[in-house]
Amino acid sequence: MTNPAGTGALPAEFAAGVVFVHAHPDDETLTTSALIAALAEAEIPVTVITATRGERGEIVPGSVPEGADLTAVRAEELRAALAALGVTRHHYLGEGRRHYRDSGMVWGADGRAAPALDRDPEALTAADPHEVDSDLRTLIQAAAPTPGALVTYDSDGGYGHPDHLATHEATLRVATALNVPLFVVLDPTDTDFDLEIRRDAHTVRVRAAHAAHASQFSLAETSITHSGGQHQDLQAVERYRRLR
Repeated sequence: MTNPAGTGALPAEFAAGVVFVHAHPDDETLTTSALIAALAEAEIPVTVITATRGERGEIVPGSVPEGADLTAVRAEELRAALAALGVTRHHYLGEGRRHYRDSGMVWGADGRAAPALDRDPEALTAADPHEVDSDLRTLIQAAAPTPGALVTYDSDGGYGHPDHLATHEATLRVATALNVPLFVVLDPTDTDFDLEIRRDAHTVRVRAAHAAHASQFSLAETSITHSGGQHQDLQAVERYRRLR
């Protein structure tokens, strides 16, 4: 642990701008909303890249009108969440060239995510890694020719979702190729961290971003209930480790 501080001690390398790379709409809020808010409030350039549109995610009952386009609904939720966090620069991976689709998942017997049996041929995990890397590198360098740092999931992807794993792997490859620092999201109970951000320092922004993702989960005072019924207490801190 090298930096147990809150929002007052952001790493110096962040000053050149930070690019967050996420797999689905809502991941930016569930895992990195306090850090994004802290950067925005410090007037540090923030770019969020979302790999897929979350087409295969479950839906909170009654949250999406019958016949509505889920992709459009989740795009609007993401726009609102990013606005709440103070982000003005957002891109989808492959923007203007192709649409990487949500790979889907199933819950394994161990309670972790496992690959879906009916993966779309246009899914992120079905794509050539070189193509994914090229698209990611293009967006990163458009955001900042030499960003201060990249942020994404750790090698476990948080809970094993195939798109999270693919996003981690692509971001690590591109960070290495560009020689850019890479920070990964840790479980908030992990004690081996380099950066900690307290969410209560950014409560208004963080809660507004959570509330924006109404099709993904229901927000209560101290917890959320995911679309699949899983209950989760709202975490008090976000912890990150510098991977490279």
